[in-house]
Formats: sequence, C-alpha cells, structure tokens
Amino acid sequence: PVIIPKPQASPAFEAFGGLLLFTCSIANTGFATREFVEDSVVAGKAMSNTLVAAGVASFVSVVIGHFYTGVVSPQLGCGGLVAGTAAISAGCASMDMEGAVITGFCGAWAYYVGGCLMLKLHIDDVSHAISIHAFAGGFGLIAAGLFTTKGSYQAAYYDNREDTCYGTFYNGGIAQLASQAMACAFVCGWTLFISALVLGVVHMTIGSRYPLQWEQNGVDYHKFGGECQFSHVAVNNDKNRWAHGVLSDTDYGIGKGTDELEEES
Repeated sequence: PVIIPKPQASPAFEAFGGLLLFTCSIANTGFATREFVEDSVVAGKAMSNTLVAAGVASFVSVVIGHFYTGVVSPQLGCGGLVAGTAAISAGCASMDMEGAVITGFCGAWAYYVGGCLMLKLHIDDVSHAISIHAFAGGFGLIAAGLFTTKGSYQAAYYDNREDTCYGTFYNGGIAQLASQAMACAFVCGWTLFISALVLGVVHMTIGSRYPLQWEQNGVDYHKFGGECQFSHVAVNNDKNRWAHGVLSDTDYGIGKGTDELEEES
C-alpha cells in the first residue's frame, strides 16, 4: 500500500500558539509597565498600543501575502500578530496611537520581506523567529526613535530629558533615534557573536546537523513519534552533511508529490 504523507503542521495548533504568544505579550506588557512606571494609565496605553500594532500587522501581513501569492494565509495572520507585538515592544509606552499603527504596518512588511530573504538565502527559519524578532523587532527598536512623543516619554520615563529624548518625526532631533540604532546594533552584534561561539563549539564537538535520513524523511518521525513520516528508515550519522544547507539539500521528506502517489496507487 502507498502511504499518503500527512501535513507537517497543524493550522489549529499554529493559531493556538500565535494567540497564546499574543495574549501573554499583552499581559506581560501591562504588568511590566505597571511595575516599572507605577502608573496604570501608562500601562493601559502600552497595552492598547500593543493591541493596535499587532492587529494592524496581522491584517497587513495577510494582505501582502494575498497580493503576491493569491492565498489568504492563516500562517501569515498568526505570524503578523506576533511580529506586530515584537515591533511595538520598544515603544509601546512612549508612542501615541498613530505611531503604533505605522509601527504595525511597517513591522508587517519587515516580517514578510525578512521571511522571503530567509528563503532566498536558504536559511531554515521554520518558525519565522528571525523574520519576526530580528526584522520586525529590529525595526521596532528604530521606530521608537522615530515616533516617541514628548508627553508620552515624560510620563513613561523621565521628566528631565524629554526635550532631547523623543522622536525624530516629532521634531525631537536624532538623539533618541541614534540611541535606538546603537541598541539595535549592539543586540545584533552580541547575538551573532554568542551564536557563532556556541554553535561553533557544538559543530566541532557533537555536530550541528541531523543525519541525512532524518532530514529527508522528516525529523518528526525520529524525534516525536512519526506522525509525519512516510515509512521507517535506518539512521546512520552522515558527517558529510554537516556543512550543507537544509533548504538546498533536502526535499523535507516529500520526495514524490501527492498526485504522483495517487497515480501509483
């Protein structure tokens, strides 16, 4: 009998995970802001801006995907929701509503373009973590230097620096923008350094890749019980695969399309 492949991901679980991340982020924003600022009004504003930016990013991500592919993608809706949350995190308490809307809109583009770039570079970003947190989140850091308002900064942070620490688009100069850009550069540099160090040690000691057979037939079978596996295979550690890219060298266990399998059956 021919084994028909099962889908590699569940839209229901994906939607639940996105919603869980979103609701936890809203709660974390409120509690963290309230703890830091000790002002419930500022905490409420931070939560409202997060809600608005996430909603805008989710909607715009779906629209972008439909424009380029003709498909209304629930995955882009969930990813855009989290991307908007990541983008607004830096400025949620220091922006007005229009800043949150623009940040969500641009965060959606950063998320979508970042995801396309990962595919172009053959980087296996299966959970879209890089496009969400690096691209959309990185833009959010910069956006705080563009859209922070004087009154919001004074209420959320310090009342003796509001003349220099607010957004460039509100005639605040470039001091805040430069500070945000430096923070973004430091985070990127630190992350790349630590990742290269840790993953380099792992690569040289125990190896940084799954065996070839695991990749071709689906890691789900070998690690999580085989819900997505076609058939049982033997596994031999293939060290020659360590230096190759996942996207360029595997077919994710698809091998033959569903139509071909149906024809054989």
